[in-house]
Amino acid sequence: MSKEQAYANSHGDAGAAAPALPDVNAETHPYDYVQYLLDQTADFHMFAVPDLSHSAEASLTPAHPEDFFGLNGGYGLSVKSTLHRFDAHVHTPSADTGLQVTQAVGEAEGVFRCLFMLGPGDLAWTPGRNPPPAIYDPWRAQHFSMLDCEFSFGGEDFFRGYGTGRTFPVVTCGRPRLLVGGVGNIMEGFGKFRGMSGTYALSGAITPGLGFLGQINCRVVDPEGRLRSEREIHALTAIDDPAPDDAFVVLRGLKKDSTIKTTFGPSPGGGLVSLVTPSQMRAVQNSFTRRGGGLRAERTIGQIVSDMEAIVYFNLTAPPGTAERPVPFTTQEVYTFRDGDGRVAGTINAEVREGISFGLQFPSAPRQAGVRFAGFGPVTGGTGPFEGAQGVLTVNSLIGIAPHALSLLHVLYLDDPEGRYRTTRGSRGRTQTSSSGASQSSSPSTSSDSSRQDSARRARPEGVERYAEYGDFAVNLHHLDEYTDKYIEWRQGFRRCAPQLSAFVSNLYNSRLDVGEFPGLAIDGDSLRDIFAGPIKPFDPETFNRYGGSAKGNFRIYEFSTGREIESSVLYSHWDRKVFDVNGRKAKKITGSFIDYFRPDGLPPREEKKVDLLINSYRPDVGLVSWVEIYQRVPQQRTSFAYKLPHRHEILWFVRDVSLGGQSINNNVFMASHEWKGTTGDKVYYYMVGIFLEIDLDSCSARVFGDRYWRALYVEEPPVRQ
Repeated sequence: MSKEQAYANSHGDAGAAAPALPDVNAETHPYDYVQYLLDQTADFHMFAVPDLSHSAEASLTPAHPEDFFGLNGGYGLSVKSTLHRFDAHVHTPSADTGLQVTQAVGEAEGVFRCLFMLGPGDLAWTPGRNPPPAIYDPWRAQHFSMLDCEFSFGGEDFFRGYGTGRTFPVVTCGRPRLLVGGVGNIMEGFGKFRGMSGTYALSGAITPGLGFLGQINCRVVDPEGRLRSEREIHALTAIDDPAPDDAFVVLRGLKKDSTIKTTFGPSPGGGLVSLVTPSQMRAVQNSFTRRGGGLRAERTIGQIVSDMEAIVYFNLTAPPGTAERPVPFTTQEVYTFRDGDGRVAGTINAEVREGISFGLQFPSAPRQAGVRFAGFGPVTGGTGPFEGAQGVLTVNSLIGIAPHALSLLHVLYLDDPEGRYRTTRGSRGRTQTSSSGASQSSSPSTSSDSSRQDSARRARPEGVERYAEYGDFAVNLHHLDEYTDKYIEWRQGFRRCAPQLSAFVSNLYNSRLDVGEFPGLAIDGDSLRDIFAGPIKPFDPETFNRYGGSAKGNFRIYEFSTGREIESSVLYSHWDRKVFDVNGRKAKKITGSFIDYFRPDGLPPREEKKVDLLINSYRPDVGLVSWVEIYQRVPQQRTSFAYKLPHRHEILWFVRDVSLGGQSINNNVFMASHEWKGTTGDKVYYYMVGIFLEIDLDSCSARVFGDRYWRALYVEEPPVRQ
């Protein structure tokens, strides 16, 4: 048993009008719980490519059916596009080169059909009805209703919806284009979508053949996990880029933590309020497939790339929006992109000019208020490398009200004929192409860091099947490769924050040396600072093999505030004595169970949920790291990275949750596990002390998280019985 498995067991001022408004920051339920509820969505990110065989039917020109270009006037467009898998990975910005995105369009998985019916500027939300007609004019901005929209994914899985949109004519580098943005609501679902609610948003361009080319993202409220994948979705196979002149900056936003409060700004009048909501925006990839197990979606969250401040205007006291009558809203937003050292790498201004919102209910928390909403509008300006940027913003999000927690999905679609925002670097290993692999951080790094990252990209596998010979441990090995970028990012953050983090960690652990059934081992702050700040050390066989064979651990959990013991358990582990070489790394198999000892070469079926599987690994680019697949109780995934401390067999791990029950976890909480080895008489003991920390590598700050920590005493056992 390991520290990762132990971790599994521990664990405004409003102005004149504000007093009459509800306190959006009050907690009907705890903030973290509401955040968990908001993230129970299946997120589909799709790329729509026009069906060329449909071009003859694209223009709706009743008087002139042969005039499919609409030169003599038409009332709308009949859109038919194939829906492809889509990856758009945002790399860490650079103050020197700005922002770059790696994009890949993959296999076709569905079909999108819709009528874009042109109407007047004050177009109302009228599901199922044609708007008053307007003549299609590609040279001026126009509103349209999205009628008879259908998203089909083969078989019985499809849904129908209604929405609104708008065209945005632009000229970039002397080239005119007709950009478009739109939002819609699921009105009726079939198959896996039956009874589901959700919202979709699109941005892209109208092609010369009058088709829609661009991204569509759909968020389906999925508390039962009907559409969320419990297993990893295979990487897409890229096709030729259908949109080489476009860049899509895909971002996930939420508050840094519960201490960030939403405030009321000045009222714009007309019964509206303004909410000022700061959030952090991260890279995110929303994969989906209908192959090998049916339609399902998976979310992968990346690093922080920008801050975002939004002023949201809407009627907070209006009844919750419905499918027939959503509540409108607008926003003004500023995205401040920062590099790995916190330097500003440019800003983008954008706004939602047309937004729709609907009441959101939580089956497990019926008293909790929430809203799902989507909107679109133009990119209105930028600074630095974004000066002169043109494009369309879409938002597709969920929020809680009291507490005001966020689960935001924003896409900045940028017209990019010069390739200012695109890169050929690979996209975090999610795409099967000859150039795919790890994304590099654009923050300052040494040449050895760069070469290590290049090596990691070349070594990254295409899928779990590469490790089939390692049986159930193949998943661990695959994820260790997939997390290469994250291990490098974390180590760079610790290197940058070495003075602050070393002082905090050493003082914290040294203040609790005498709590519990064995004396602690003091951590020297100066030595820890040098270790955090230094390069990755060469492979140390003695450290790597400090544990071997079977050992029983007695774990005791304490209240942090009082030191009172509140819980204990016995855990069984077996560290394989063999070290094997795979994909440039040294690796060791480890098992853990609450029941008994299990050798890695004699495992029960995973579906019996009797044993958890770990891989400890060393590779020069990432150092000592670990991945654990927890099958007992609630399925979980954890990963960790470690530093060798001065004493013999002394090590400090930082463990982070990756998923819980198939749902990805995104926070800054790490469990720090201080471990060392000792001998008394003929017994060998392993000592472990684990404290939960919230670590912000942007501000180089840390604090204790929660009110519990644990201490474990392992003793070596005779060889495990056969």
